[in-house]
Amino acid sequence: MTTAITGRIDINGQGNGCRQELCISRTMPATLKKRISQTVWNNFCDEVDEALEPVNEGKQRLSTAMMIYVAFEVFMIILSFGLFFASFNDSCSSHSHSCSSRSGFTSFIPFIVAVLSCFVIIPATWCWTSNFANEGLENVRKVCEEATVRNPGISFHVREEHHLHTQGDSVSTATTNFIEVYISDDTTACTLLPTEMQLTPVVKATAIGPDTTSSPAFNPAAVAAQPEPKFDIESGISDKESSADRMAALKEVKYLLTEEEYQRKRADILSQI
Repeated sequence: MTTAITGRIDINGQGNGCRQELCISRTMPATLKKRISQTVWNNFCDEVDEALEPVNEGKQRLSTAMMIYVAFEVFMIILSFGLFFASFNDSCSSHSHSCSSRSGFTSFIPFIVAVLSCFVIIPATWCWTSNFANEGLENVRKVCEEATVRNPGISFHVREEHHLHTQGDSVSTATTNFIEVYISDDTTACTLLPTEMQLTPVVKATAIGPDTTSSPAFNPAAVAAQPEPKFDIESGISDKESSADRMAALKEVKYLLTEEEYQRKRADILSQI
């Protein structure tokens, strides 16, 4: 009965607030040792790291976008307070209540824009980064499928892992990914070689001829000397056949013979019994 052995390959750099680039753990699982070579393992890790490049690129762009957004928010808040104090000083010097109310409201427009932008920029940024993450995850799945085809008896699968974090009364969840390996216990040793170096079994052809040591030599004269069986054209009966077979054969061709010929042939067969 074939059983499966499992292994785990981690992907580093995941989690909220992690600035490290995503990359596969280069430590080969113990279950893969003696089943694939180090060269095959290194090639697989390089392919996974290349598949994760869109995610790393998205993280860099997100970091830059968040720095610009924070700078924009700080600028709008400072501008709002600056306009408010400027309008307040003007109202004090002019003693005009109508003008001060209009200028006071105008000074808060940058602050209102900064608050409203939170409800637009943050969801848009989340969707943008999700596209990069989905693209990278799909690329890793393709790499795992190709590696499964190249290594008989070994299959690679992308799995999700959910983490629950509690801090006081607040509870948060985070989802990370890892690669799970399934290995059949009947994995052949040919996977120890890289795909391009795996050997193809060679079948050695051997010419098959007559066994002259045990078979007698062919003698045409002996074959020619063997007597040929006599054959009766009228009845289609051989001399080697039994009388019962000859009688049955005679009855089959009775419709081709006259009654006199049939009786004569029948008498000949009966006389030989």
